[in-house]
Amino acid sequence: MKKYLEIILNSIKQSIFHKPTALAMFVLMIMVGTVACGFFSRIMIEGAEQEIYPDNPNIVCEQNADFIAIGDYMRSIENEYFDYYRNYGKINASILNAKATHKDKTIQIDAVEAEIEVFDSKFSDVTIESGQKVMWANNVFCDLLGCGYGDYITFCGTEFLIVGVINSSMYEKNSIITFPYTARLADWDITNTPEQTFLRIYNLDFYGLKKNFTKSVYEDLKGIGVNKGVEYVNSSLVQAIVLLILFLIAVSLSVISVTNYWQSVNERKYTIYKMIGASPKAVAGIMLFETGVVASVAVAIGLLADYIISLFVNISSIGRLLWLHYLILFVTTLFAVMVMVTIKTIKMAKRMPMQKAVKPKKRRKKYEKN
Repeated sequence: MKKYLEIILNSIKQSIFHKPTALAMFVLMIMVGTVACGFFSRIMIEGAEQEIYPDNPNIVCEQNADFIAIGDYMRSIENEYFDYYRNYGKINASILNAKATHKDKTIQIDAVEAEIEVFDSKFSDVTIESGQKVMWANNVFCDLLGCGYGDYITFCGTEFLIVGVINSSMYEKNSIITFPYTARLADWDITNTPEQTFLRIYNLDFYGLKKNFTKSVYEDLKGIGVNKGVEYVNSSLVQAIVLLILFLIAVSLSVISVTNYWQSVNERKYTIYKMIGASPKAVAGIMLFETGVVASVAVAIGLLADYIISLFVNISSIGRLLWLHYLILFVTTLFAVMVMVTIKTIKMAKRMPMQKAVKPKKRRKKYEKN
């Protein structure tokens, strides 16, 4: 075993120092293939991460869903389901036929986008827990009502103090407000009649979940008017998987030509091993081990190149599953390369000439008895 290992290490040494051009081409081809596959691997892992750790779980809110009950439940599962990003969790809703009054001016807005804050982001935890009637509003809403920072307004029958104004872009035409979920609106109705103010919840933002929702969480949400949405296939995830497989096949096929060159320049070395008595199995083992070591190094360099590129080019936003991206990229690329290399190696080992070891001739005695 020790002698066999010495032969393999010596073979690798000869390839590095005596065949640098072939080695460089072989490494470069595999490295480029790894980087190319890395693009689709990142998209695939990002899609998988959104399935496992969804920012917005696939849920549907009923018309009579009470945002206060939903907010209370989101806070009750805070320690179990949210990490330090929990302050982004909120309830997104539309308030239709909303009436607002500032001083002597009263207006009715067809639709106001409401971000109902559950965790401390724009408001402190004390403000949320005490149910203070405070509000952030964008400049579109303030311009319509003629109000600003520090003004008191009456919105949906409830008096609010505006504690912040958001400057929307010149293309933003919608009125947007933010208020604590504990600030119940006095004037809102769940019947959706034309003359009444209607609040419609269209999304719960669970940004920062530690893990996917469990069956018990869906059951709890169902009790307060939030139902699990219809299951669907993540098309971007499927496309990324298909493209990754196609690129792996392309990498495997492209490796054939460079493998032919790599093995042809080393054929003399392998032939010598066979002619001095090494079996085809032993020669193939040396070739595979040597090629596997070089291919592993090439894939590792490709992973490093993928990481460096990701620092300058925002391809995807992978968080918790970044390790899985590198693991899949290393294993799949190396596997695809080694499958083609193994096929070529076995064929080459079989067709090499083999010379049987010549038995030494017996020396004649100088003097023979008559």
